Amino acid sequence: MDNAGTSLFLSLPETWDCIVCGKHFFKKKSLGGHMKRHPERLWRGLYPPPTGHHAPEACVVCGKRFVSKKALGGHMKQHPERSWRGLLPPTGEPAAASNGNTTAPLLIDLNQPAPLLIDLNQPAPEE
Repeated sequence: MDNAGTSLFLSLPETWDCIVCGKHFFKKKSLGGHMKRHPERLWRGLYPPPTGHHAPEACVVCGKRFVSKKALGGHMKQHPERSWRGLLPPTGEPAAASNGNTTAPLLIDLNQPAPLLIDLNQPAPEE
């Protein structure tokens, strides 16, 4: 007992446990950084959503699922190669027409050397 008449006890530090591999952390932030080592998990954050909670929104490009359209919209920035904007490609029309682009997409053969468009060792061209 201490001077005030209350008992003292030794408290163990709170730990945060990784539910994927079981590793223990003393800081929640450390667990958050560790979770990046588990890209195979199907959820974001420290813990999966509660049972019965599903991610109804799926990316049509890569199939990754999100719990809201807002989250899916933010994710779509990861796919700049798509020729359309928004969550879904347009239906019944060419994908290039959805953003006003009427030209054919540029095809690049990655097995060939890139064409040299500007030689930085030469003076700038006259305009």
